[in-house]
Amino acid sequence: MKKAMSKGLIKVIYLDHSNDFSGGQKSLLALLTLIDRSQIEPVVIIDIAAMKMESELRKLNINFYKINFYNIKYLEYALVPIVVFNLLILIKKLKIDLLHCNTFKSGLLGSILTLFLNTPLIFRARLGILFLSHGILDKIIFNRAHLILANSYYVKQTFTTRFGESNKVSVVYNPLVDEIILKKEIQSLLSKQYFNDSSIFYFGVISRVEPFKRLHDVVDAVKELVRTRTNFKVLFIGAKSKADGDDYFNLLQSKIKENQLQQFFEFTDYVSDIHEITSLLNCVLLCTEGEALSRGVYESQLLGVPIIASDSGGNPELIVHNETGLLFMPGDIKDLAEKMNQIMNDKTLSDKISVSAKANVKNLFANSQTIDREISNYQSLMSK
Repeated sequence: MKKAMSKGLIKVIYLDHSNDFSGGQKSLLALLTLIDRSQIEPVVIIDIAAMKMESELRKLNINFYKINFYNIKYLEYALVPIVVFNLLILIKKLKIDLLHCNTFKSGLLGSILTLFLNTPLIFRARLGILFLSHGILDKIIFNRAHLILANSYYVKQTFTTRFGESNKVSVVYNPLVDEIILKKEIQSLLSKQYFNDSSIFYFGVISRVEPFKRLHDVVDAVKELVRTRTNFKVLFIGAKSKADGDDYFNLLQSKIKENQLQQFFEFTDYVSDIHEITSLLNCVLLCTEGEALSRGVYESQLLGVPIIASDSGGNPELIVHNETGLLFMPGDIKDLAEKMNQIMNDKTLSDKISVSAKANVKNLFANSQTIDREISNYQSLMSK
């Protein structure tokens, strides 16, 4: 597998099929921002409709190519042979050292490409494959990948449970920019738009509007909470999922209206200045079950915003209950409502969590634990 590297660099293609712009894409951009280009030459292949990703890659001066990944509901897997053929032509021209797949679908495409390329395959595993199983497709990726970079220890455990112990699975957290510089003028504008009542406690859910994020749990918790208090509001910060369309969004709207809760919710849609709006929140909520490791959680912690999250997936790796956040039992609406009430009532606890969580996340996501380990894995793979 050992290959000669041009100019002493490891040339890596990062493959990302998504035309959404969410945690996986933001994490890839963070990696590309921090990566040492004297060691790594990055090239990114994205979907023709990934306009936001294209814009961000241009800002970073990263070389990229666009192809049609045919992200068409019900047809995308039938069209995989066309995508593989187009990728094969492009990748052979680029003469790369490593193929790094940043999403599940790109991992499947990469697995097929290894049948025709003598190029090591890295799969960035962003999902726990128990709650979010793709059946035989997970096994294909596991078997064909030379290295699997698990987003969290939880993700690694799901691979171990499915396929047994394997030294090809390595835990490397996504990189995190050490300090987030907030734009004060943007903060001011967002404050006037969404946070114009100083008597209100503002919760935020930072995610796409899709069923996996379990935003309906927040609606049900608010239904419980309004029986005893009304001085709060929840912002759903994120766009509707392109895969799901309007179905889940409409379901949430109907649920809110049926329970006469309109005054307690606001949908912001996609907000480009996510750090600025997050910094203005009093608390961030995460209700998912089996999520690998939410970027929204650790970026909020870095910003000093306390978190209430489900005791599931990778969340306990970031949150020690009552120290670096609050945990509730997944799907337990009353428990979630109680934790929301607790954080509103206890300013001392909220402040303690903010300070402790920020220190903890800086330690967990230090460069030695993220970007340095990523590059070390590349170098180790190339030396075999």
